[in-house]
Amino acid sequence: DNIASTMLTEVVEDTTTEVSVESLTRTFDSMRLYPNPATDRLQCELSLTHATDVTIAIINQQGQCVQRVNCGTLAGHQTLEIPLVQLESGLYFVQVITDHAMHVRRLVRR
Repeated sequence: DNIASTMLTEVVEDTTTEVSVESLTRTFDSMRLYPNPATDRLQCELSLTHATDVTIAIINQQGQCVQRVNCGTLAGHQTLEIPLVQLESGLYFVQVITDHAMHVRRLVRR
């Protein structure tokens, strides 16, 4: 209870902003993958609550990472295109990893 109300102070360009711990740990407002099923490329639409480093990993059914894309620091609404040409047809899991969270969605590659 106390941790949610604890305030952190962040200094940015000579200004001070208070940020709650809760807002730091909530990275995503939304995440959407399309088309799904996909053929040669995938669109990953993200709505991020604050600037964060983003990595997208594609995991096969054996749990192996078959593709990783480091997207850099992103914020706000973003649409990222991920090429799938090197993946075989099948079921995969797309992990979107940020500084404070990881979200996973299923992907079918045709």
